[in-house]
Amino acid sequence: MFAQETGWLGFIERLLAIKPPDGDGGYRFDLSWIQSEIDLDLGVYEPNGLGGREIYWVYYETTANGVFGPDSYDSGQPFEQYFMNSAVHRGTFGVFASIWDWGVSATATLNVYDRNENLVHTWGPVVFDENSYDPELDMYGVAKFGEIVIE
Repeated sequence: MFAQETGWLGFIERLLAIKPPDGDGGYRFDLSWIQSEIDLDLGVYEPNGLGGREIYWVYYETTANGVFGPDSYDSGQPFEQYFMNSAVHRGTFGVFASIWDWGVSATATLNVYDRNENLVHTWGPVVFDENSYDPELDMYGVAKFGEIVIE
């Protein structure tokens, strides 16, 4: 689609502008929640190598900088994961969750582990519902846990 809008030369210039992943990643994000009957989805925004960012949800499965574990809707477990590649684009990684069930609230916690399986940070527990609004994402039903900056 981008190639159609700018022509092949513009597409090639943009492709060549992407910086290779050279940041030290290897983190894992574990989202868990108490209410097993509620469907939450883990989301991550990550640097795209062009100075911007892309937003991915668990159902994308693979991103430019990592891979998601199984979707809780499919696994039946109140748990989702994101595994950051060892080498990633430098920049800010934001972690958030969305609730897909209306009329209920969820209590979720996000744990961050380094490449050696050491717990390095915990966000939460966070309580949110369909009325929770995140102005940065401009979405309802979302709770942002925090950010990790890879330099």
